Amino acid sequence: MGFIVSSVAGRVFGIIISIAIGGVILLVTRGDVEQEKSSEQIAREQAEKATTVLGDDADSIAAGVELADLRTNLKVIGEWQRYGIKRVEPNNGGYTIETALPPGQASIRKVARLCERILGGDSPLVDAPAGLLVFGTGPEPLSGKSCGQGP
Repeated sequence: MGFIVSSVAGRVFGIIISIAIGGVILLVTRGDVEQEKSSEQIAREQAEKATTVLGDDADSIAAGVELADLRTNLKVIGEWQRYGIKRVEPNNGGYTIETALPPGQASIRKVARLCERILGGDSPLVDAPAGLLVFGTGPEPLSGKSCGQGP
């Protein structure tokens, strides 16, 4: 009878040891899988962030190229000197142009021609959905509807 009890106890003890070893292996393996998932998730998140940053950089570069292209075109066609343009800067989907024109109706008509030259025609010099805001030497802008400003 003692042999049977010791044999059963040995088997039970062996099963318990096997379960314990299997549990340890399972914990170690599962920990590695979770770490791999978390490192994969980290890599995926970093790739998404890099893509977003590159997209933002590409937009900034495109806006800078468009601005430089507008400035160059205005100089090449002679408008820069004709209107005494001092500065051209992007402004919320449009551009702000600072000129040396004095306040008055004559300057407003000149600015209307400038805006038509920049925004009009089959191939406008620049895409400015918010329009152009043109200032002269006075405090008020010289631009109006012809420059995409106002109703």
